[in-house]
Amino acid sequence: MIVGSLALCWWGLNNRKWYWAGLGVALASGKFQIGITGSLILLLMAEISWKDRFRVLVVPALVLIASLFLYPGWPLQLFQNIVSDPPNTFGSISLWRWMGPWALLFCIPPLVLPLPPQRRFIAWVATIGLVLPYFQQSDLLFLLVMPIGWVGLLGNLGYLMIVYGWSALQLLAVLPLTVYAMNLLPAFKTLSTPQRDKLDSS
Repeated sequence: MIVGSLALCWWGLNNRKWYWAGLGVALASGKFQIGITGSLILLLMAEISWKDRFRVLVVPALVLIASLFLYPGWPLQLFQNIVSDPPNTFGSISLWRWMGPWALLFCIPPLVLPLPPQRRFIAWVATIGLVLPYFQQSDLLFLLVMPIGWVGLLGNLGYLMIVYGWSALQLLAVLPLTVYAMNLLPAFKTLSTPQRDKLDSS
């Protein structure tokens, strides 16, 4: 449902159907860690004006206001539930579990490297799987629907859970990490080539 909602958002953005795109954002935001971050990536990567981005946010804003009107205490209750009963992270593949906030450094290359739009977009989708504090293996569907080719076969590593338990699911971090590397390495090579040419000519 979340991936389908993000697809609706992207369809709306590409067809200038702002309210449909907003509906996609509202539906996807039901799962914060992938829905909200995924929606932000789509909104920021879309070649539209900031005015149009704000138009997309009209529907999510109305949904939020209506939810607060019908159930004013839900944000506080949600926060209390998360504190008292934290989400089960056994299936989380994020590098945050091993690196903590240092994992956020993975956000820098997709932000600053000279990348074609599609590579930057896919790199960002892979990045959120690496840096969010909580990213379940099922959330990889957002990455698996991207044009990532044979790398998607790495998702089958999850079947090793039958033998190795939760550790096998955590091994799925190799999927977004591989996609991340494949989309960024060409940019690193492009940056290093002029420097090598300069040294060769001297």
